[in-house]
Amino acid sequence: MTVDQVMKEIAADKEFYESSGGGATLSGGEPLVQLESALAILTACKAEGIHTAIETNLAWPWSRVAATVPLTDLFMVDVKMMDASAHERWTGASNEQILANARRLSAEGVPMIVRTPVVTGVNATTDEIGRIADFVASLGNVLYYELVPYHPLGTGKYAALGMDRPAKELDRPGNGAMGHLIAEARMRGIEVRCAGVRMDGGEEG
Repeated sequence: MTVDQVMKEIAADKEFYESSGGGATLSGGEPLVQLESALAILTACKAEGIHTAIETNLAWPWSRVAATVPLTDLFMVDVKMMDASAHERWTGASNEQILANARRLSAEGVPMIVRTPVVTGVNATTDEIGRIADFVASLGNVLYYELVPYHPLGTGKYAALGMDRPAKELDRPGNGAMGHLIAEARMRGIEVRCAGVRMDGGEEG
């Protein structure tokens, strides 16, 4: 699609954005893979007065992220693990760039939501979630921290892409386990949500 085609779709709901406080979110996949297109869409949205957000893993040189900062009202970012060796083992990449970029975004004062996909046997421990929550609490620009229970909806894509499924299937944490992790994260004094729902009894914003 061209930028004009994308903007036609976005602008069709502009009245809804204005009444609800919503806007346009660049997601994916990873939107920073297509930086030129992302910047063009963000620029067009800002010209129309439409709130902009990016969902990103932040695993990019800062220069790539920085190019989007003036055009982005909200960053939604993944922090999957704090343990560097475990992060590389499970994702195939270091978390050093991710954490550094999150700190830079905090220094820039750009609003941010931090999310952790929670997977049994990978990061679903109070120790790991507590360490991530400590990191989130150290940032000055996080609206809230969200724990997202793993779901297996993507497993069917392996066959579609001609890829072998993992030898070990990933597991979704149960409600009891999630409750312990939520309680651990909340001990840091930060707002915690689980799959979009606030965990302090308040109404979702």
